[in-house]
Amino acid sequence: MAVSIVRILTISFLIIKGASSMYESSYHYLLMSNHLSLQKKIMAVLKPLGLSTGQPKVLDHLRYHNGASQKDIAHACHIEPASLTSILNRMEKQNMIERKNLNGNRRSFHIFLTDYGIELSESIEKSFLSLEQEVFSGISNAEKEQFLKIFEKLYKNTTKEE
Repeated sequence: MAVSIVRILTISFLIIKGASSMYESSYHYLLMSNHLSLQKKIMAVLKPLGLSTGQPKVLDHLRYHNGASQKDIAHACHIEPASLTSILNRMEKQNMIERKNLNGNRRSFHIFLTDYGIELSESIEKSFLSLEQEVFSGISNAEKEQFLKIFEKLYKNTTKEE
C-alpha cells in the first residue's frame, strides 16, 4: 500500500511539473512575463528622469507625431481617454507638453512637446534602443525580423474585433 501512495505522489508530481512547464512556456505567460520584465527595466532606466507610468510612451509617440490630438494619442498609446487626461495634466505641469487649439476648435486640443519634452523624448528613445539591444542580444537579425513579423501577426489577430 505504501508503494502505491509513493507511485501516485510521484506520478502526480510529474504531471504537475509537466503542466507547470507547459504553463511557463505558454504564449500568455511568456508575453506577461516579458512585458513585466521590460516594464521594470524601462521604469528603472527612466526613473532618474522623474517620469511616471504612461509618460514615456506618450513622449515617445509625440516625438514622431508632435501636435497629435488627445484622441489619437489615447488610441496609439492604448490609454483610456480619462487616464490620458491625468497623464497629460501632470506632463503639462512638469513643462513637458503644451496643449493648443488648432483651427479654432475649442473642444479639441492638440498636444505639442516643449523643448524640455523634446529632450526627454530623446533620452527615452536612447533608453528604448538600448533596452531593445539587450533584449535581442544573442539573436540574429533574421531571427529578430521573423519574430517581429510573427509578433505583429499575433497583434493583428488579437485586435481584429476592435
